[in-house]
Amino acid sequence: MEKKLANIISYLLHPLLMPTYALLLLYCFDWGYTFQLTPFGERLLFLFVFCGTFVIPVLTLLLLKRFGVIKDLYIETRKERSFPFIIIGAFFYGLFIILNRIELPPVFYLLSMGMAILVLLAMVINLFWKISIHTLGIGSVSGTFFGISILLQTNLFPLIAALILLSGVVGWARLRLNAHNEAQVYTGFAVGFFVMVVLFVFI
Repeated sequence: MEKKLANIISYLLHPLLMPTYALLLLYCFDWGYTFQLTPFGERLLFLFVFCGTFVIPVLTLLLLKRFGVIKDLYIETRKERSFPFIIIGAFFYGLFIILNRIELPPVFYLLSMGMAILVLLAMVINLFWKISIHTLGIGSVSGTFFGISILLQTNLFPLIAALILLSGVVGWARLRLNAHNEAQVYTGFAVGFFVMVVLFVFI
């Protein structure tokens, strides 16, 4: 029963869904000057981000699985991760380049830049050590809103606390499935969290 629950959590909070979840959370708040998107613009941006960071990468991973390059969408074997990371990193970097050429509030650039940087970092770390991409993903969302709270001097404590709690749930799921050890889980969260905080506070 616990493993089944851990699998459900791992799928629902898959790292490739994190940019979409972060965007939806951004839409839930009135940021004043930070956002000037029309409702149509919000929907268009959502579809663009969802397709660019989830649908197309997942279809690519399914093709890689079909041809035996990877065993499953979790890509749990460290040696299998390098090639998929390069492909996914290219998608995320492409998203950043495109958003950077569109007249959008800076927070969108920072979010897309951070996600691209994290994929690159994960790819480099993976050459030497296996890091939890799941906790890196949820850590990046937590760090995004922690950074925004500092940048805009606004109280987002309930949201940040909920995200950190959710990060713990994701970490539990990865440990329960024996996909990672504790060091890999904690390091993943720390890298995702602090990279996004640095981007939003100092860039």
